[in-house]
Amino acid sequence: FVGGTPALAVLNPLFWGLTIVWFLLQPPFVLKLFPAPVYYTGLATWLSAIATASLDVILCNNVLEHLWEPELTLHEIRRCLRPGGTAVLNVPTWRGKWFLEFAAFRLGMAPAAEMDDHKCYYDPRDLWPLLVRAGFRPSRITCRTHKFGLNTLAVCRT
Repeated sequence: FVGGTPALAVLNPLFWGLTIVWFLLQPPFVLKLFPAPVYYTGLATWLSAIATASLDVILCNNVLEHLWEPELTLHEIRRCLRPGGTAVLNVPTWRGKWFLEFAAFRLGMAPAAEMDDHKCYYDPRDLWPLLVRAGFRPSRITCRTHKFGLNTLAVCRT
C-alpha cells in the first residue's frame, strides 16, 4: 500500500482473496450486488454540469481507457476540484492489456465486450502528460504502476 496503514497491510491479503473469488467463481450474490457496468460516452459533458471547484475528491477507477476524449474528461475533473482537492485515477497499463485480454478472450473470466470497449492503455509516461495538459501541476502529481505493473495509479492534488 502506498501511504497505507498497518491495518490496511493486514487486510490486503483478504481483499486479494475476495477479488480472486469474485472473478473466478462469480457468486450470484456478487452479480446481484454489482450488475454489469454501464458506460457513459459523454462523461466530460456530464461533468460540465458540476459546479467549478465544488468537489473535494474525485475517484476515477478504470474509466479513462473507455473514453474517446480522455483529455477533455481530465480537464473537467480538474475544473471540478476545490483547491486542496484530490483526483485519484486508476487505469490499466500496456502490460495489463495482455492479461486483461487473455482473461477475457481466452479464459472467459472477464466480459469480452468490456475489453473490446478499451480505447487506450496508460503507462505513467502516457498518463502524466495528459494530467499536466488538463491543468494539474507536475509537482502535485504522483503517478506510478501497481499490481505488478498491470495498472497505473495517479493521485493529483490541486
